[in-house]
Amino acid sequence: MEQTEEQFFSSLGQEFMDLRNPKAEERFFNNNAFKSEFRFEPGEQLLYLSYQNIKYSIFQVSLPFIIIAAISIGIPFALSVFDGLVAIISIILFGVVAIVMIIFKVIGATSFRYLITNKRIVVGYTFLQRWARSVDYTNIVDIILRKGFVGRWFDIGNLFIITGSNEGMMGGVQGGNIKNVIQMRGFLNIHQPFRVKKLIKRIMDFYANPEMEIPKLYIPELERTTIQHPQELQLYPDEVVYKSYKMKRASSFFKMLVPLAAGGLYIFQAVPELLGLVSVDNLLLAVGILIGTLIIIMYVVSKYHSKGFDYYVTDRRIIMFKKFITIRQRDAIMGKISEISIFQMAVGRVANFGQVKIGTKGFENVSKLGNLLCIQGIENASQEKDDIRNIVLHYQRGKLYSPLMEIDDPENFSA
Repeated sequence: MEQTEEQFFSSLGQEFMDLRNPKAEERFFNNNAFKSEFRFEPGEQLLYLSYQNIKYSIFQVSLPFIIIAAISIGIPFALSVFDGLVAIISIILFGVVAIVMIIFKVIGATSFRYLITNKRIVVGYTFLQRWARSVDYTNIVDIILRKGFVGRWFDIGNLFIITGSNEGMMGGVQGGNIKNVIQMRGFLNIHQPFRVKKLIKRIMDFYANPEMEIPKLYIPELERTTIQHPQELQLYPDEVVYKSYKMKRASSFFKMLVPLAAGGLYIFQAVPELLGLVSVDNLLLAVGILIGTLIIIMYVVSKYHSKGFDYYVTDRRIIMFKKFITIRQRDAIMGKISEISIFQMAVGRVANFGQVKIGTKGFENVSKLGNLLCIQGIENASQEKDDIRNIVLHYQRGKLYSPLMEIDDPENFSA
């Protein structure tokens, strides 16, 4: 007799109960930031939640200091030039630096979040910057397990989650640029990686069964929006637009900051050398003028730059349109979207803007189309990421999760 979906995941939860991390679960579910950025779907059941192994992370950062300290003391001692005072000072300095590094390493390790539910896998990070990657089991094409020489002592390893969008490649894709691929590719430095991989594979096999029917859920009416769209988009007469976004001006400002600053520094170095306009006496004045000029330029240009980006989520596709100097457009068809992730720099968390990346079953990382790989610089990026994913799931599987459903029927949710 075949198991129902509920029976399957209930037995699976019992079988892999040893992977549960009560401390991590308590820490995350008591964290307001985690609650605001991660929402369970109706009927979603948590099977695994953890972060990077703390003991192994401490060992990683401590080992180089131990080796350097041993060499710095051992070599002088062997050469009979050992100075006790110098050795003590060296040990104290090494110790202080090591303690600071360990503190940051522990904070960083516990800022990761790795979740496995009965519906998806989530990889995220929230320390200064924030990003998260959500992958459905049907979009996973491979899982690579790697356990290093030292990791074998601790039973610690990495799981790389590979999808059809080429995300998860260990070294990136040649000719492209995968932002944060080192962190977002999967579960890093986790305990019992073989057991975790087995859990994921069991769920993948369950959803790979062609006879398995995904139960239909209540689908509330999607809210439609009226927009003033560029003529170049050429929306179909019956195409319905549910979401529209503009790049926030603050995002445009900081996006241009790096290239303009680099160009300003180049001019600052080149012009005095060629024309002899700047002497040592008025160096500070020249720097002040340069910085002020850059700020004025960025402030003016950012207004027009931010207005050149339009993003639309319709009932057929996600449209990413750029019209600033050049014109570029990308249509991500609903049925071809394989994953949706979020990236937010530290300044974006403060100014409330971020990127929502749209992964498809194609070659994602064409450098010339970098502006079209994600919905850039939008407000409330974490919430919008969930809303976009819900619309995509609605058209891929006939499912839609609305936050209002949690209020209407809290029993649908399982933590």
